[in-house]
Amino acid sequence: NEAGAIRYKFDISANTLNVQEVYNPGDGLVDARVKAVITDDECDLFTTASSGASGCRIFATPAGLSMYIQRIGTGSDAIFDTWQNYRYHDATGIPEGNITALKWLNQDITDDAGNTTSLNHLLVGTKRHGMASCGPNQLQSADFNAQGIATRLSCTPYNTTNYEDFPDDSVNDFELDSFGRLWVATGLQGITPNGSGGIGVA
Repeated sequence: NEAGAIRYKFDISANTLNVQEVYNPGDGLVDARVKAVITDDECDLFTTASSGASGCRIFATPAGLSMYIQRIGTGSDAIFDTWQNYRYHDATGIPEGNITALKWLNQDITDDAGNTTSLNHLLVGTKRHGMASCGPNQLQSADFNAQGIATRLSCTPYNTTNYEDFPDDSVNDFELDSFGRLWVATGLQGITPNGSGGIGVA
């Protein structure tokens, strides 16, 4: 079977990598071609506080996002090894197309005036369909199932259609600097028109 992602633990004494967990489509992963992984141990992004969820892993694939939840609930009622997949459904969700990059912004940033903003957003970058920002504050109660897991995501899109200065719709990477500026690396070899692509800063 083709494994989408493997978590290893380094054994210092033996100087070896030992397999701890394997995530593949047979378990619930939406696609074996994993492009990026986010670890959300407290499941702060897409579960409710009352769910008792822990050990979340979010995988980016060409077919959408997959979220693995190691545990939901506590005690004898706990449920283990649950998956929730997110695919493109319309312009209010994750972007259409091959997901190529993820970045979890979960920090405080302070502007020049001394104002502090707490961030908790997942940035989703795609090939040819721009990017989107998805966060728990964008979700409604109807977006969660009885276990407190979000069954759909609500996102804000950013692309060359709705932002004139967005450099290109193929997103390769994200980085947030110490000044709170988001750097977006874009462009696709052989596809990006001359004069397009490059770095966008917000």
